[in-house]
Amino acid sequence: MSSRVYAPSPPQTVLEQARMLSVVLPEGAAYSHVTAARLLDLPLPAGWLPEQLIDVLVAGTAHACRRPEVRGHRGPVPHHVVLPTLATPVVAHEHVFAQLAGELRREDLVILGDAVVGWRTGRTLDRLVAAVTAGHPGSVAALAALEHVREGSASPRETLFRLRFLEAGLPEPELNAPIYDRSRGLVAYLDMYWRHLGVGFEYDGLWHYESSHQRQDDIARIRRVEQQGVRVVVGTRQDYPRVGGVLKQLRSAMADQARLLGRPVPSTRHDPSARAFPSPRAIGHQ
Repeated sequence: MSSRVYAPSPPQTVLEQARMLSVVLPEGAAYSHVTAARLLDLPLPAGWLPEQLIDVLVAGTAHACRRPEVRGHRGPVPHHVVLPTLATPVVAHEHVFAQLAGELRREDLVILGDAVVGWRTGRTLDRLVAAVTAGHPGSVAALAALEHVREGSASPRETLFRLRFLEAGLPEPELNAPIYDRSRGLVAYLDMYWRHLGVGFEYDGLWHYESSHQRQDDIARIRRVEQQGVRVVVGTRQDYPRVGGVLKQLRSAMADQARLLGRPVPSTRHDPSARAFPSPRAIGHQ
C-alpha cells in the first residue's frame, strides 16, 4: 500500500508538487523527463498544470513508484543535480534533453538543447552529445536536433529567430557575441552577430519595454554598438513568426556593409528545400 501525502492546500508550482511527493519516494529515485525540465527551468512548449503527472525515474533494482500522480520510469539514473529545498535529486540538464527527444517536436527539442548549452551556463555541446546513447528511444530524434543546436543562445525566441534566418539563407551568426571598441574595451553583447560583415541582430522581449529606464538603456547600448561601425537590426515579439520584415532589413544591412567594406555581397537567396522544421508557430516564450 502506498503512503498518503497530505497538504493544507493544492500545490501552486511544480516545485511544491515535487516537495510533497519527495517524502514518500523510494531511495535512489530522481525526478526526470518533463518534471525535471520544469524544475530546472528549461523551456517546454506548454506550461505547467497541477493535474499533470510527475515523472519519477528509479533504478532497475529499486522498488517501483506506483502512485496515481506519478508517471514512473525504470532504468539507470544518470548524472543528477540536487536543488535547494528539494530532497529528491533531479536528472541533469543534458540527460533531460536525451529523455525528451522522443516526446518533443524537433523545433521544441532544438529550443531545449539551446537552453541546456545556453549563454553563461558553462555547459557545452559535447556534454549534450555525450548524453545521447545510440539505440535508446529518441536517440535518432536527438541526433537530428543536435545538428541545429548551438551554444550561446539566451532565450527560446532567439533560437526561433536564428532558425528562421538560417532557413532563409542567411549565414550562421555568432551568438551573444562581444563587441569591443578600438581600445579592446567591452561595449556590449549582441544576440546575433555576423562579424565578417559588421551586422548584428537584437531580440527585444517584453521585459525590454517594462520601463522607460530600460528602453533608454537599450537605446543607449545600441547606439554605443553602432558607434563601432556595426549595423544593428532589432526584432520584437511582434516580428515573429512572420520574420519577412526583419529579414529584409538584415539583407539590406549586409549588402550595405559588404559594399562599405569592399567584400562580396553575401548570397541570401531563400531555398525552400532547406527547411528543417515544420511551419513557424508562435509559442508562449518571451
